[in-house]
Amino acid sequence: MHTTSRLIVAVGAFVAFIGLVAFLHSQGEPQRALAQVTPFPSINSSDPIFDPQKALDEVRDAPAKTTDNSIAAGLIIILIAFAVYFLPLIVAVRRWHRNTTAIGVLTLLLGWTFIGWVIALVWACTDNIKTAAELAAEG
Repeated sequence: MHTTSRLIVAVGAFVAFIGLVAFLHSQGEPQRALAQVTPFPSINSSDPIFDPQKALDEVRDAPAKTTDNSIAAGLIIILIAFAVYFLPLIVAVRRWHRNTTAIGVLTLLLGWTFIGWVIALVWACTDNIKTAAELAAEG
């Protein structure tokens, strides 16, 4: 693996790690939106059996229910999104494109814009690939 590919893999691993940390951090956040909603607004609050403040406190104090399935599904979604985002770079590396580094930089910096991603993908699919002699010379 040459230096460019190692750099691309390192940057990709870093971006995936940051995405994973952000996902795991968001799983531990309390759901603030639930605390702002009055539960059961149609029930008469003067009813002695129903205490709206107690119901609101129960909603606020309820632990965040994160199952192993939701974490696994989130990780799979992150990996798929990561692969789709870097698809132009993956295509360029697999085809031995001469401008793999430039395609990788374009994908990394402008891939979030749909136009930048499409340009990088079209560029990766062009017929500017290395020949067998060039590959043998690189070692």
